[in-house]
Amino acid sequence: MADIAPKLIHLSAEELQALHNNVHKSVATPASIEVHHTVLNEMARRKMERPKDDWDNYEILIDTLDDVDLTSMAGLPAETVLDVIKATGDTVGNIKTFFTVNGYQMRIESVEKAEDSFVPPQSVRDAAQRAIEWIDKGFAGGGFTSVGRTRAGQLARGESVSIQTLKRIKSFLSRHKVDGQALGFNRGEKGFPSAGRVSWDAWGGDAGFAWAESMVEKYENEVKKHGDGDQSAHGSWATGTGGGEDTSSSNRPAMAPDKAPKQGQSKEAVQQAERIRRDAEAVEPVVTSLMEGIAKTINADFALKPDGNSSLVDRIKSTDSLARKIDADAEKDHGGDREKAANALSDSVRYTLNVDDNDYTDGVEKAIKSVEETGWKVDSVKNFWQQGDPYDGTNIKISKEGVKVELQLHTPTSHRIKQVDLHDDYEVYRVSKDNTQRQALWDKMVDTAKAIPRPANMGKLLTLGTLVVQTFETAQQAGLIKSTGVDIMWRITRGGVAVCGILQN
Repeated sequence: MADIAPKLIHLSAEELQALHNNVHKSVATPASIEVHHTVLNEMARRKMERPKDDWDNYEILIDTLDDVDLTSMAGLPAETVLDVIKATGDTVGNIKTFFTVNGYQMRIESVEKAEDSFVPPQSVRDAAQRAIEWIDKGFAGGGFTSVGRTRAGQLARGESVSIQTLKRIKSFLSRHKVDGQALGFNRGEKGFPSAGRVSWDAWGGDAGFAWAESMVEKYENEVKKHGDGDQSAHGSWATGTGGGEDTSSSNRPAMAPDKAPKQGQSKEAVQQAERIRRDAEAVEPVVTSLMEGIAKTINADFALKPDGNSSLVDRIKSTDSLARKIDADAEKDHGGDREKAANALSDSVRYTLNVDDNDYTDGVEKAIKSVEETGWKVDSVKNFWQQGDPYDGTNIKISKEGVKVELQLHTPTSHRIKQVDLHDDYEVYRVSKDNTQRQALWDKMVDTAKAIPRPANMGKLLTLGTLVVQTFETAQQAGLIKSTGVDIMWRITRGGVAVCGILQN
C-alpha cells in the first residue's frame, strides 16, 4: 500500500477514476482493498468527489495491542481514554489500528473481564523489570516494538493476564528461543545484553516461558474435560481471515514451532537464519491472507502433509532449515558469503496449493494475474511440467517492499508423489557425496515421476512461465564437495582415475 501512494500523486483525476474502476474488476483481497483505500485517500486529499461502493465498508486491521494500561499510552485522545475508563471502570483496554477509506483510525475497546486470569510470578516480574531498564539504556535495538515495551510493563507491574495473553507469551518465546544461541544473550558474553536478550526478558524470560507453558497446558487440559466457550479471534482482514500470533481464523492452523539449528551449521548462517525468520514472522499474517484470497480465486486447496496436517503449518521455514540452506547456497553459489546467500533466499515464506487436473492450467494463469492485480511483483514463474526430471509443478516467486514469497502450485497427484513417493529418496540424494548412489537415486526418482498425469490443456500450460528441466548434479556440482587444485591436477594427469583417494568422493 505504502509503495503505491507516492505514484498516485502523479496521476490525473481521470486516471485515478480509471484505476478505482479497474480495482473493482479484481477479487476483494486484503491487498486489492489496500489499493482501493489508498486511491480514495488520494482523491480525498485532492478534494475530489469520491465514488461510493461496498468496498468502503471494509476495514483492514493493521496492528493491535491487548490489555494496555491506557494511562501510560502517549498520543491517545484524552477524552476517548476517559470515556473508556468511565464506562468500564478499568484503566486497561485493547487498542486497534485500522486502515479505512478515511485513513488510519485508532480505536480503544474495553477489555471483558475473564473468569480465568493469571498473576505473573515474581521471577517473571523481575525479568520484565530488567528488560525495561535495558530498554531505557538503549540496548533494545532498532527492531524492538512498542508491543514488547507494553508487555514488559504489564508483567513488571504484576498485572493479571488472560489465557489468550499467556498463549501469546508462549508463542512468542517459543519462536525466539533460538535467540539464546547468539553472542551477547548470556551474562558474561561480549555484547550482553543483546537485543534478543532484551526482547526475551520483556516477555518474561526463562521464567515466563516455563510459567506460560505450564498455565496453557493446564488450561487446555481443563478445556478437553469441560469444553471452552471462548472462540475469540485476534484481528480480521477484509476477506474475513485475519493475522494474529496464534491463529487468525477458525480455518487457519497455527504455525509449527520453530526448530533450533542443529549442530554443524556455521555460526554466521545461524545468525542470518534468525534474522530472516524474524522478518518472515513479521509479514506472515498479511501474506497468508493474500494466499487465502488467491486460493479462493482459483478454487484451490492448501496442500496436506503426509501426516494429514495442512501445509500451512510450515508456511515459514524453520531457523534450522534456513541455516542449512544458507550454508549450502553460500558454498555453491556465493563464494562462501552467508549474508549474500541469506538475502538471495526467496522461500522463507512459502505456500503450496493443489488444483485439480482439469482446472490446473487456468489456475496457474489466474494465480499469476491475481498476484499482479494485488500490487505484488511476479519475479519469476518456473514451469517444471516438461518431462525429464523428478519434479512436476509450477513455482511462482513474488515480492513486495523487500518481502519475498514462494507459491508452489501442484495437482493432487504431483504433490502426493513429491511428498510421499519421492521424499525419502530425495532426502538421501540431497546430502549424498557418493556419485554412484546419487545417479541411481536420480534415475529412480525420474522413473517414479513418470506416473504423474499431465493436466488438461497441457499445450497452453507449457506456454506459462519459463520451462525448467532439472538435471543430475554430482556431489561437487551440488556444493557438497569443494573443488581443489589437487583435484584438478589429478583429473588432468590421470584422466579422472582415483589415485590416493583424492577423487573417491
